[in-house]
Amino acid sequence: DILAAWRGHFEGDVRDVVTARLTADSKPERVHADNWVFPGCPHSGPGLAVENNRAHITWFTGAPGKMGVYYKRPDQEPVRVLSGEQLPAGHPVVTLLGDDALIAVNLSPTGERMLTVARVSGDKVELVEVPNTNGADHPQLVRISDDRALLAWTQNAQIKFARVSTR
Repeated sequence: DILAAWRGHFEGDVRDVVTARLTADSKPERVHADNWVFPGCPHSGPGLAVENNRAHITWFTGAPGKMGVYYKRPDQEPVRVLSGEQLPAGHPVVTLLGDDALIAVNLSPTGERMLTVARVSGDKVELVEVPNTNGADHPQLVRISDDRALLAWTQNAQIKFARVSTR
């Protein structure tokens, strides 16, 4: 099975994240009812990691009172990773390191365009702003081992890399 995640378009211009298995009879399922009303494409899709055939999802929502970046483990309620009422749309990505999720997004807690990495363990969130990443965009994470990942992003028309460790 192939699992896909994207931002669905619901009645009333609601733009919530959905997932679906790519089979003939599969129907999209809403990840969480943020009910973000946006009259156009917000250009902010979800990040997806799959382990043991179960989806781990991260996404940005601009819904009033809920604005921020969220992470959802299978069969659990979402955890707010980054919040603020003036955040621009972000592009979060996720990978799994052991029992923890590692999330990277091109936003800081103050809304600046720089990289922030979050380690989510249960409902506990630890944030680290990546230095010298002003203007960073399109982060990507690749798991190297149970406690390390490779973070890549674009910045000033260049591709940059950093190793991230949870030790």
